[in-house]
Amino acid sequence: MIVLTGGAELAMEAGDKFVDPGATALDGLDGDLTGKITVVGFVDSEKYGEYELTYAVADNSGNRTEAVRTIVVRDTVPPVLKLLGSTDYQINKGQLFNEPGYEAHDLVDGDLSSRVEVLGKVDTGQVGVYELIYTVKDAAGNEAAGQQRTVEVKSDGVPPVIQLIGKANLVEEAGVPYVDSGADGFVERGQPGGWHGAGRVWDHL
Repeated sequence: MIVLTGGAELAMEAGDKFVDPGATALDGLDGDLTGKITVVGFVDSEKYGEYELTYAVADNSGNRTEAVRTIVVRDTVPPVLKLLGSTDYQINKGQLFNEPGYEAHDLVDGDLSSRVEVLGKVDTGQVGVYELIYTVKDAAGNEAAGQQRTVEVKSDGVPPVIQLIGKANLVEEAGVPYVDSGADGFVERGQPGGWHGAGRVWDHL
C-alpha cells in the first residue's frame, strides 16, 4: 500500500518551487518498499492549473499498486504596478502634459506594462484639478492595487497688456469722422498660447 505524504491533493502558489513531499510503501511480506516507488508526471509551477503525479510500486511477487496525487497551482498574487515620475503635477493652462509612464510586473505573466489602463484625462485648456487612475490585471484576473496621479492645470495669473496704435491723446477737428487706429494685445510672458490681434485682446493662458 502506498501512503502519500501530505495527502492526495496539494495546493501551491504559481512561481513557487514545487517540492514533492514523497510517499511511503509497505508490504505485508516484503516490508518497506518506499525506496522502490517510481513517480510519473511533472508540475509546471510557472503555470497555474492542475497536475497529476502517479506513484507506483511493485512487491517481489510482481504485485503492483498505484496512488495519484493532484497538485493545484494557483495564481492569487496580483501584479505590481508602479508609476514613473511624480504622483502630483502642476502645469499652466495651455501647457502640454507629457505622461511620465508606468511599469507593471507579474510573477507568472511577467511584464504587463502594455496592459495598463489609464482612466481619466487632462484638459490643459481648462483650469482645474484632474485625476488619472491606473489599473492592470494579470491573466488570472488578479488586479493590482490602483495608482493615482493628480494634475493641476493653473492659470498663469498674468493679465494681458494693451498697446494702443498711435497716440494715447488725439485732437480731432469737429465734424470730421473719427477713425480708431486700434490696439494690439499680448501676454507679457511670451509663453505659447499668447496671441496678438489688432483691436482685440486675447489671453489664452
